[in-house]
Amino acid sequence: KPYFFPSSSTMFQKVCAPSRFLKCVESLSPIQSSRYCSTNVSELNISQSNERIKPKRRKYPKYVDPNYPKRPLNGYLRFWLQFQPEFMEKNRNIKLSKAAKIAGQEWFHLGDSQRKIYEERCESHFETFRGQIEAYRANDGYKKWNETKQSLPKKLYPKSPVSVYIRENYKTFASDFANQNKTNKEIMQSLAENWKLEDDYTKNIYKKMWESEKGEFILKYGQYLNR
Repeated sequence: KPYFFPSSSTMFQKVCAPSRFLKCVESLSPIQSSRYCSTNVSELNISQSNERIKPKRRKYPKYVDPNYPKRPLNGYLRFWLQFQPEFMEKNRNIKLSKAAKIAGQEWFHLGDSQRKIYEERCESHFETFRGQIEAYRANDGYKKWNETKQSLPKKLYPKSPVSVYIRENYKTFASDFANQNKTNKEIMQSLAENWKLEDDYTKNIYKKMWESEKGEFILKYGQYLNR
């Protein structure tokens, strides 16, 4: 039996989840849908599909200013550094994420006087940090860093020897008549499969190339990388 909505469909949308609302609308005939509901089903489908789209991953390196003052540990992190080794030693089967959750609960249930002990230890460090920030700003630290960041490469070194293998053989493989109709993704997948079939001698060549490129990149720009 189809569902009939009141003329004010906006109120129905507010109280019902979009997925349930969509099922109800789809059960109606086109005439009933246009009469009792002002929402377009295709628009609702589009909005739901847009919500599922994952954000694109950052492909460029994340650089940090080595001259920017390092933020000191707060009270909780000092508590964690003391809590974690002792707890993990006694509970070796528990994962680190679970230990962090338990540490958060322990910190929450600490008394004010106990928390104050950890917080007082970092007060002097934070005072020094604030002074360093003021000096950084007075010395045009942000402006200098923006100028330096513009000169840094937009791409990181290859992720693995396989990446080097694909890069070096892509043009030759793609120009082959048998591969002219393949997409970029299909070509890369085929080259990745070809890598598995290569002998150790060939793989070692690309491994050395990758290690050389990685070492050269880190030597030049390693101080700016957030590792």
